[in-house]
Amino acid sequence: MKKNIVIFFCLILASQGCGLEDPLEKREIKFVNKSNGTVYGIDSRTDSLNNRYSQLDSSGREELFKTPKDSAILIRDKPNNWDNYIFYSKDGKMRFFVISKDSVDKYGWKKIMNQNIYTKVYRVDITDLNKLKWVIIYNGK
Repeated sequence: MKKNIVIFFCLILASQGCGLEDPLEKREIKFVNKSNGTVYGIDSRTDSLNNRYSQLDSSGREELFKTPKDSAILIRDKPNNWDNYIFYSKDGKMRFFVISKDSVDKYGWKKIMNQNIYTKVYRVDITDLNKLKWVIIYNGK
């Protein structure tokens, strides 16, 4: 009986990683909007917008990604480890999509996600982010 209890607790600890997982990621990507209007920024591991955020409703997406002109946001929904997130992205590069508010107003989030409608995409790896000092600046071009 005691042996079964010990095995049970070992299984629980193993399933939770025994606290040996990577510490939470401290690096943050800052997205700066220097364009003439409000935009939205969404990260992805692939060339598709239809990613982990596709299930959010419109208000959820707006809250996460809305960046008014002449302002900046930190990517709030960051992975536990940017190195792994980017390494396992397509071609070892994360995509950062910029979507204009005009497009959101015209097409709506569902069509944007399903048809991959965006204004600009940045493809970056860790080296690129280090060179950029973890700041992506969108100037509207």
